[in-house]
Formats: sequence, structure tokens, C-alpha cells
Amino acid sequence: MFGKRGKMAENGWIQITAAGMILIAALLAISPVATALMAEMSIEDLTRQADVIVIGQVKEVEGSAGETLTIITEGGEVGEYGVIVEDMPEFSKNESVLVFLKKAGREFSVAGLVQGKYIVENEEVRDISGEKVPLKDFLRSVEKAIPPLDDKDALLYDAQGYASNNNVSTEEALSRLQLQNIVGKLNAELSMNEAGTFAGLWIEHTPEFKFVVQFTRDSEEIIKPYLKKYPELSDIIEVRTANVSLANLKRDQADASSSVGASGIPADSAINVYNNTVELYVVKADRGRLDSALQRREIRLPDTARVITVEALAELTEDAYSSPAAQERPEAPGFEVILGIMGVLAVWHGLCARKSEK
Repeated sequence: MFGKRGKMAENGWIQITAAGMILIAALLAISPVATALMAEMSIEDLTRQADVIVIGQVKEVEGSAGETLTIITEGGEVGEYGVIVEDMPEFSKNESVLVFLKKAGREFSVAGLVQGKYIVENEEVRDISGEKVPLKDFLRSVEKAIPPLDDKDALLYDAQGYASNNNVSTEEALSRLQLQNIVGKLNAELSMNEAGTFAGLWIEHTPEFKFVVQFTRDSEEIIKPYLKKYPELSDIIEVRTANVSLANLKRDQADASSSVGASGIPADSAINVYNNTVELYVVKADRGRLDSALQRREIRLPDTARVITVEALAELTEDAYSSPAAQERPEAPGFEVILGIMGVLAVWHGLCARKSEK
């Protein structure tokens, strides 16, 4: 269980904020237990009440900020005495949880009390009653309950998150997001019209905002008519030359995946546009098998392929949350470690309660 602003209570009870300590002192003279009345809440109710829905793991105390968030619960202890508030969620170290959270200053509280916390095990979600539901089915239920955002609210929400993450004004963030939409259109047009030479593009946010586009030849000439069509991109573009077109990289990726797949060795693959390569990912236990198969020419990889050893392959589930690296995280400077974030469920995937203020 969590201790005062994250300190682990030695006897397992929960120490919390100063306000919680006052509550405890007042109740000690009456009873060691306070009871909370709890109305049953559906997933729809929890989603409407929550400001953010997070999947994470309960961590050790005092880790790095930005990867964790703090949850405040009622109840606590003073010396040898304490108060347990019924219907409050309890947390154990290292358990994986899905929680519906409400903002409470810089911290969060659990929406719906104990009903707002679910245990995540083996791709299943378990509620307080012990009932289990497949994780992907649970997330679909959350998706259906998310209040819709109109286009204006959604853009402003994204801009505020971008501004916070990149230390720019909301106005600058709005401008950059609009430019990113134009870059997306350009990317689609280049992929279709310049497949023989287009080698991909990407956007850089720091130290300066720009996008980089690559061609295998005649880069400056090829891009000219597109910049006439999209003049707002002229000042933020950098044109480079690459060895292999994006179309050929996609072909090489398919060939590499097919060759390794035929050998029975599990592997993931991706295109690294920045390095102009195909990346093939295998776990440590299979790297030796792959290297041996390559030496015996049982597997043939294109020259663009690079083999990378990883701890584990990606676990892809339909409608599941994406990796933390690809997700926005709740911003609250000065967090103490309580919940290590595995995934913040995002509206783009239909899984996070991002709500417009009404």
C-alpha cells in the first residue's frame, strides 16, 4: 500500500496527506474504522468520472519523475494507531493495475473508490469481485464510453499536451500541429508520385522544429513543385539524399521477414527511415540460431537489413495500448514513485478518457 505522498507504511496501512492525518486524529477517539457508502458504478460511469485511465505497475518508492504518478487515498495512521476507510482501493508492490483516475492537485485519486481499480494479469482484467474479462474486451467497453470530442476540442487538447512536452506556447503548438497535418499530406503524395526516389520523411521537434525529406537522387528538383503547392513548409524543410527508396526498403522488409519466418525463428521487423535501413529484431535466446542459419545460408537477408537483439518481442493485441514511448504521459512535476506507467490509454486508439471541459 502507499504511504504518505508515496512512503510505504511499515504495517501495511496507508499514510497520506496532512489533511488525512487530521482526519485520523479526529476519528481515533471514536473508532478505528470509518465506513464509506459506495454506489455501484458501471464502466461507463467510471469513464465519465475519470480524467485519465492508466495501466501501470505499483513500484518502489522514490524513482524518477515523468515515468510515474502519485495516487492519494483516504485513511492512514499516526504512530501505532490508524484508520482504514472501507471501499478504498488497496495497492500492493509490483501488481499490475488499470485505474480510473481523477486529478487531485498534482496527484490523482481513484474514481469510483475501489471500483475504479482493476488487476491486470495474463491479458485479463479482474475487478474487486474476482470477475475476469479479456483485456481487449474491457478496453473496447471503455472506448464506447468515452465522450466524443469535436475537432476544435481535440486539436486544442493535443496542442496543450504538445506545448507542455516541448516547452512552447499553446499558439506555437497549434501552428506546429497544423503544419504536421500538411506534412502528412505531402508524405502521402510523395509515396504515390515519387515512389522510385522517395526515401521517406520525418519530423524533428528539437532543437528546432523542422521536417526532413529524403530522395535517392535529384532531391532539390523533385521537391520544388511540392513546395509551390505547400509554401508554408518552405522554411521548415531540410532535403537529404539517401541510398535506398522507401518502396525498396518495404520490399526488403517483406523479404527479410519471409526468410526468417520460414526458418521458424520468431522475429519482428521495422523500417528505420532515419538510417535508411530495415531492422530485424530477435530475442537473445534466438540470436545464435539466427546467426547459424545465416552462415549456412538457410536465411538470406538483404544488404539493407540490420539484426538487433532485444529482450522481448512486441506483444501486439487488437485495440491494446501502445508502448510508453509512443504515448503521452500525465504531466505533474515532482512526482514521487507510486505507479510506474506502462500505458496511458489514448484517444487516437480509442482507449483513453480525454474529455472536453464543459
